[in-house]
Amino acid sequence: MRLLIAASLPALLFAAGCAAMGGNGAGPAPPTLAVETLTLRMASGVNSDWPVPVELVRVPDPAALDQLLEMNAAEWFGGGGEAFRIANTDALYDAWEVVPGTTTGPFDIRVAGRYNGVLFCDVRAEEPPLAVPFERDGDVLVSIGDEGCSLAGGCASRRAGLLSVSWGGGTCTGRTLQRPDYPTRVREISFDVAQGANGDWPVSVELVRTPDGSLVDTLLDTDTAVWFSEVGDEFRNANPDVRFDSWEVVPGTVAGPYDIRLDERVAGVLFCDSQGSFGPILLGPDTAVIVEIDSGGCEVIGRARPWSW
Repeated sequence: MRLLIAASLPALLFAAGCAAMGGNGAGPAPPTLAVETLTLRMASGVNSDWPVPVELVRVPDPAALDQLLEMNAAEWFGGGGEAFRIANTDALYDAWEVVPGTTTGPFDIRVAGRYNGVLFCDVRAEEPPLAVPFERDGDVLVSIGDEGCSLAGGCASRRAGLLSVSWGGGTCTGRTLQRPDYPTRVREISFDVAQGANGDWPVSVELVRTPDGSLVDTLLDTDTAVWFSEVGDEFRNANPDVRFDSWEVVPGTVAGPYDIRLDERVAGVLFCDSQGSFGPILLGPDTAVIVEIDSGGCEVIGRARPWSW
């Protein structure tokens, strides 16, 4: 649900422009960043596998922000939230209900104007979580855990809690994107799993693709067993622009091909959690690959003409 502010869009844009120029003639004010999109991610099993209500509240008045920060999630989703709405008709509200084991978004939440923001997440914790000050801009990821919500992605706001937003602003990434030195153009992937591989237990496989070449060394330095622990989840939360494709394949079977094409320049790193595997594999330029898994581990075989950039 979103309540629209009463002023017209041109007036708001004019006001934001005046603020950016500074009010004392001493030159432009320090630039502020723009929140643009919001993605919500919740792992399976969180909140005892019950959906979690999440609400982003934005207010133009710092005094209203102080009121929000004094509330916890139980109070907000009880009578406190409704009372606040009645008293603050110029606030903006964006609400979602997130199901365990899902990622939803990104949602375009750009608006014109300057706002302070907080996030409420109604998880079933022993102590109801407090409001989370919204202090990140750009493309923001909300991760929902048993203790509440945390923010990642984008970059830190230059003014804590301030959401200074205007249409057409550039996405904040916090750093310069480095193009991959060894991109992959894989479009389909298949699996050939030998009988007896991995002690006849299913094998977890994950393909990680990123447009940022600076992340490739981090991935290649990550041990496979470590990746399939909480480290992989932490990497996902910190890098919402990365693409993840996951499979669980059974010994004695052939699976695929699966269409996994992406229309952008990315590097691809494959993690294969089987006995005998020595680490992640950097994919080459082939457009189709077969992942062969046997008692010696995993091997990636190119089965199509290499793609030339």
